[in-house]
Amino acid sequence: MKILYINEFFTEVKKTGANVVAYFTYNIMKKYENEVYFFANSMQPFLVEQKINKYFPFAYGYNSLGYRINSLYNYKSQYNLERVLDIIKPDIVHIHAIEELSYSILKSIYKRKIPFVITVHDASFACPVMGTKQQFCTLCSNSIMNCVKNKCSRNNYFCSLYMAVRFMINKYLLKKYKPSKLILPSQALADYIRITKFDNNVPIVVLPNVLDEAFNDIKPSYTNKKYFLFVGSLLDEKGVNILLNAIKCLPSEIDFHIVGSGKDEKKYKEFVSKNKFVNVKFLGKMNREELIEEYQNCIATVVPSNWFEAFGMVNIEAFINGKPVIASNIGGIPEIVENNINGLLFEPGNVEQLRECILRYWNNPQLVIDHGINAYQTATKNYTESVYYKKLMHVYNEVINTYKSNGS
Repeated sequence: MKILYINEFFTEVKKTGANVVAYFTYNIMKKYENEVYFFANSMQPFLVEQKINKYFPFAYGYNSLGYRINSLYNYKSQYNLERVLDIIKPDIVHIHAIEELSYSILKSIYKRKIPFVITVHDASFACPVMGTKQQFCTLCSNSIMNCVKNKCSRNNYFCSLYMAVRFMINKYLLKKYKPSKLILPSQALADYIRITKFDNNVPIVVLPNVLDEAFNDIKPSYTNKKYFLFVGSLLDEKGVNILLNAIKCLPSEIDFHIVGSGKDEKKYKEFVSKNKFVNVKFLGKMNREELIEEYQNCIATVVPSNWFEAFGMVNIEAFINGKPVIASNIGGIPEIVENNINGLLFEPGNVEQLRECILRYWNNPQLVIDHGINAYQTATKNYTESVYYKKLMHVYNEVINTYKSNGS
């Protein structure tokens, strides 16, 4: 099968989140001898060199004016994609995260009469700011101006207006140039999109994300070096502030390692310094090998997200290393983390519940091992590349056959 993958980034520089899923989907399909290509922006170094890389549109970079304009409608990416489609002539196109490329590219695919699917990695189909602190916020399904009135983006009217305008443009383009299917990583996200009625009656299939190849040959570790681990962007939305407030109420002999970076990093370090924490280490960004070592040696991984998580790759990365997860009960997380089986759940933002979960594992080493064994079994059963490949190929074949039978 000839497949074109489209994602905003195809570079080592941005090998995180949706970009990881997009890249390893590409890799898995190539491994199983499909003919695969990738279309992205021009940010280098590219993970794969192709002849079509010369058609990648210029990347302005996040937060620049050019990026913001292109995210609304990107004529260059639309034009360049048409040229790529004429060269490749794919059987199907699979779209992932395309902010700067913009949803204007849907027109190019539609004009060439090629079936396409979209993997939705976040709440962007239901929420203009792509994330909500509520389980199912439906305000914008009543009026998009609620986003502006409530200053949902950065607590700022102008930022919220921009996000609302972009949301309306995307909604229009998605309605006019409908994908054959929406692929979602969790049932929670599927429910959210249906509740807000932003699915435009496009068929939805739930397909959980897959572990990347760095975790293929991991052996679980049921021992630890007596620290809890956080991995992710250093943002309030990711619940780092919740974790630090829980640490404030915990014995100082319990250590915490924090991996990642983000806009709130300075604030968190000042909080740690002000409260004279001696048990918190900020380790910055890590490569896959370093990160795996952190997973292997932790007691458990803490995922204290304070907004709607569509999936949460950290959960399954911890699982494959034999580590349980302490996580917020929000979004798609409870579909992965089963309370008191392979981890512990607490209500989002509840510092006291998080503190109790940490103490429960700290005081019960055997429980950590039992939950870690269950976590590893969950990962090997549900999130390996062979399981993912079979399910995704079924989706592709179904879409192509339906497209042909409809005479499209």
